[in-house]
Amino acid sequence: MPRLSKLLIRAALIHMGIGFFIGSLLLWNKGLPFAPAIWRLRASHIELLIFGWTIQFVMGVSFWVIPRFSTGNRYGKEVFGWISFVLLNMGVVTTAIVLWWGKAPVLAFGGRFLVFCAVLAYVRLMWSRVKPFAIG
Repeated sequence: MPRLSKLLIRAALIHMGIGFFIGSLLLWNKGLPFAPAIWRLRASHIELLIFGWTIQFVMGVSFWVIPRFSTGNRYGKEVFGWISFVLLNMGVVTTAIVLWWGKAPVLAFGGRFLVFCAVLAYVRLMWSRVKPFAIG
């Protein structure tokens, strides 16, 4: 398994753990209310699980399993993968913190823009590896 896939999957599992912990707090607070302010974490919980866990996990697995080149660098221009990894995590963490904080929606837009740029970088990386089946 390539190193980038390992890091993407590990980071996804960290986001999953944090998201599940926040979700358990929200669920516990729903049954036995102990802190009404905890509901401010709901948007961060969603952000961590959708973009931090799901999208990043899919990126890590797809980088590993999509057919590789037979010659040269087997995975293509990996620098786009590393850029995507950094931008995605920066964007998810920024957006989750801003949504929890509840102020400066411009920063939340900036975090989402980082996530968008990460997806574009990942598409750029994977586009050259996607090939049609040979006809005939």
